[in-house]
Amino acid sequence: LYAFFLMVRWLLDDSMLAVHLATVLLVLENTRAPQQTTELQLDEIEFKIRYDLFREKLEKLLAEPRFSPDWENSLWEEVSGLQALLGERRDAWIVATRATIYSLYQQKFQELLQAKNFARAGAILDNAARYTDDPAWLAEQKQRLAGLEREEAERQSAASAERQRAREVRDTQVR
Repeated sequence: LYAFFLMVRWLLDDSMLAVHLATVLLVLENTRAPQQTTELQLDEIEFKIRYDLFREKLEKLLAEPRFSPDWENSLWEEVSGLQALLGERRDAWIVATRATIYSLYQQKFQELLQAKNFARAGAILDNAARYTDDPAWLAEQKQRLAGLEREEAERQSAASAERQRAREVRDTQVR
């Protein structure tokens, strides 16, 4: 009988140990979950703050498009920073904003062509490529720009030759 009592006590001790162990594990798991939840909440809050900051800076830059080198660099820093923050997340606002930026670059390119500022137009075209996934329009405009630059070089060469001939005629008449 004493042996039976010892066996029952040993089984009870093991089951009590199991109950205590299960209780400790449950308590540890429950205290760990809120900490992980809190970290996730903090990560989401930090993400939201950083996202809003990028968005605010981009909206300010786009409110006054200057196309100066500093403006273009700041714009690119903010767009690329926001894209890095987003990672693989899809965001409708940045997609729409990139389309807006690309449109602004297209307009500026046309203005520079009208003003025959071909060098700056080429730089604008190069920077516009950052904001689109469709290079078709860019390729067409690069060809157009190359043609206009060639025509302008030929026109300047012809004008220079004409000035040279005029000088030679004038020099001949003076002698």
